Amino acid sequence: MLADGREARRLGLDALSGKGAGRYHAPIRGRGAETEQIEHGFAAVHAGDQAVTLLSGDPGIGKTRLLQHALDIATDRGWKTMVVAPDVDSPLSPLGAMIGAATRTDPPLVANNDIGPLMQSPAPKYWLTRIIAEGLESMAGGSGALVIVDDLQWLDAGSLGAVSALMHDLQGVPIYWLLATRTGVYSPAPQRFLAR
Repeated sequence: MLADGREARRLGLDALSGKGAGRYHAPIRGRGAETEQIEHGFAAVHAGDQAVTLLSGDPGIGKTRLLQHALDIATDRGWKTMVVAPDVDSPLSPLGAMIGAATRTDPPLVANNDIGPLMQSPAPKYWLTRIIAEGLESMAGGSGALVIVDDLQWLDAGSLGAVSALMHDLQGVPIYWLLATRTGVYSPAPQRFLAR
């Protein structure tokens, strides 16, 4: 989602943790190395570079809380944000996580009534990726943008391909890509993505 200020924080937190977004008000403790890594990513993007950070760990260790921390930093700095937050059923819906993120932007990168024709086009992943890339490039042009991908292990192959293409195509654009995934065995698509 691409949004400003409080609305970005609300939309981002909602996407990251559903309706329970308000449950994370406690300060982060004992995660100095991770928060420092996140700060380095923001600094790199502030200098005009692209940055990528991967948070990987067992379920419940606080990856989503760290993503929310980064979202707070980004909105406090006036950055634009996009949150891709799949759920366990996302692999069953081609491009579902990316469409969800693109329709939650403010304004939406893809309007709901455009999804049907987009998905029926000869190359839906290509066109969705192009639309999102144009929006991200425009939004990052000011101070930078943060793209969060939570629960990467649940992304469908099309959404993983779109994220990979966006990261490649938007090199040189000041975007901080912050990804979180569980450790363990993945389906082939996340394995290929993480091997890059």
